Amino acid sequence: GATLAVSLPLFVTGPLALTPAMYGVFLTAMNIGILLGITVMGTLRVSHRGRLITGSIFAMGTFGYLLLGTSRELWLCLLAVAIIDGLSMVPNILYPAWVQASVPDEYRGRVFGLTGMVSYSLVPIGFVLAGATTTSFGPAGAIMAAGVLLVAVALGSLLIPALRQLE
Repeated sequence: GATLAVSLPLFVTGPLALTPAMYGVFLTAMNIGILLGITVMGTLRVSHRGRLITGSIFAMGTFGYLLLGTSRELWLCLLAVAIIDGLSMVPNILYPAWVQASVPDEYRGRVFGLTGMVSYSLVPIGFVLAGATTTSFGPAGAIMAAGVLLVAVALGSLLIPALRQLE
């Protein structure tokens, strides 16, 4: 997410050669993706959370970040950012639902607090790394690197039986 936040404005005005105003169109496409992702997730009954989360991360990397970084067609780029943010809703919805269903009431606040603290404390590090990657490889290269990283994380998670079997 940090890579997209840092690189997307530069990608829109650089390799795509669009006006800064078109960045707003990209943000709109991202929010449409979020709304669609929330809507779809609200209609599904999920039995294998781990597989769905892993699949969404893989697809986000492949059909989102890698598609965005390699394409120069406006409609494909808009589709890619909608896919990225739509698929990001899968873990954003399934994780809290899993915690609510799996963690005893007396520990639920601590679990949410700990995971929230860890994830929010990593945000500045993500932005620093995204800035360095964008500086080193350009916006398209940084976006593709994020896609490769997501694909690698998804494939690597398949090596962990507990994640594959997560209900």
